[in-house]
Amino acid sequence: VAVGVFLLIVAAYHWITGWPLNIDQTDALVHATKAIGFPVGHASAQLAWRGWLSRPTWRVLVYSNDDPPSQRGLVELDAVDGAPLGSYSEENPEDWSAYDRSRSTDTGS
Repeated sequence: VAVGVFLLIVAAYHWITGWPLNIDQTDALVHATKAIGFPVGHASAQLAWRGWLSRPTWRVLVYSNDDPPSQRGLVELDAVDGAPLGSYSEENPEDWSAYDRSRSTDTGS
């Protein structure tokens, strides 16, 4: 009986935390672009969960659309309804000078 009660409790918890994933990865990128405030070039999305009820959230890392990217940001979105939970953006501190395309070392020979 104790094992049956335990299994019912675990089943109820799984049923309660079974959220529908209404926002897929592509939609998350669109919502992140709207929330961050600059044109987005490269981006990467990660699905995570928050809280005791394991509500799904998208964490989207974005870079600006210029070359090299001058800004980067992180946007967290609710994966059930698409509401932005928070965003952070900053000037890109990464050094991209080693990848400068205007200073090509190719001599063409």
